[in-house]
Parts: sequence; C-alpha cells; structure tokens
Amino acid sequence: MPEKLRRRPHDFRTTTAGGGEQRLLRPLDVQFALMVAQNDPPAVKLAAALLSRDAGEGHVCLPLSRLSGDEALSGKAGEIRDRLLAEAGAPEDWPALLLASSAVSCGDAPAPMILCGDRLYLNPDVAQRADRRPLLQ
Repeated sequence: MPEKLRRRPHDFRTTTAGGGEQRLLRPLDVQFALMVAQNDPPAVKLAAALLSRDAGEGHVCLPLSRLSGDEALSGKAGEIRDRLLAEAGAPEDWPALLLASSAVSCGDAPAPMILCGDRLYLNPDVAQRADRRPLLQ
C-alpha cells in the first residue's frame, strides 16, 4: 500500500481541524471516523466521516458515486476539502479500500459500516449495540 494511504490516525484529525468553522465535518463525524477506522487509510476515514455527517443531516446512506468531482464536499472549505481528497486518493479506488477494512462489510459480517453496491450505510445493529453500552464503565 502506498505510504500516502498509510497515514497515522492523528493526521486525519489534524487535517480536519479547521473544518468545523466551515461546517465541512462536525467533531462527532471526525471522532466516529477515528473510532471505527483508526488504522485504516485516509479514504476509509473520510468515507466514515462523510457517512456520519450525512446521517446527521438525515440521509440514509452515502452514495460513493457522489464523491466523483467531490460533489459530497462541493462548496465546503476549499483548502481543507482539497487536502482531504488528496490524502484519500481517487474515489474510484474507495470501494476496494473500504472492503479491505474491518470497519466495512457487505452485510455478511458485523461491522460499523455496510457497503452495498455503490452505497455506504451505517450498520443499525452495531449502532444499537453501542447505544446499550454504559457511558461509564
């Protein structure tokens, strides 16, 4: 895997740090991405953060086809958007990167995210189990 795709978890947080003011990603979106895709390539982290953001806006899924031409980030925080997309690589490569991650399944195994064709979904079973965990352990 190219070095560019093997960044450490704090690189994603650093890159997205200025995105809050421009409403690119919420802190919750970044935390979700770092939690579920901690050791994954930037593309998986960015997909997780975008999926979280879209779910927060009421969307059911993140269509990967929307990422071409950075439609998912259009009109948002230009410099940060450009850095995130440069680190994440070509959206056409994302399905393979997503499926290589333990954070993503095709629905046949428990994982926080489910890739079904071109669409990335939050796994409702995993989310429900997380809700049942006590806040303080």
